[in-house]
Amino acid sequence: PETDTPDILKKFASLRNLDLNNWSFLTGDKKNTDQIIKKAGVFAIPSDTSKTPSGEEIVFFVHTDRISLMDEEGRIRKNYFGSKLDIEEIVEDIKNY
Repeated sequence: PETDTPDILKKFASLRNLDLNNWSFLTGDKKNTDQIIKKAGVFAIPSDTSKTPSGEEIVFFVHTDRISLMDEEGRIRKNYFGSKLDIEEIVEDIKNY
């Protein structure tokens, strides 16, 4: 969380050629993000680093391939494998929860 500012996350997305219309990133204070990560069952370890064109270092993490559907109370309703997403299934699940 200390290094995952909105600006850094945008730079990360740019380095990885991610379409921000299809991605959302979590940031906030460490206590809250740690609670969300733990509740979602995500594990992350630092892997490699890259530098932005301006020379700023960005640390990458290897993490669990999980996407969670959460309700307004923060309860996990369903988990999905991020690499095997079925958008129609997710849309149906959102409608049903």
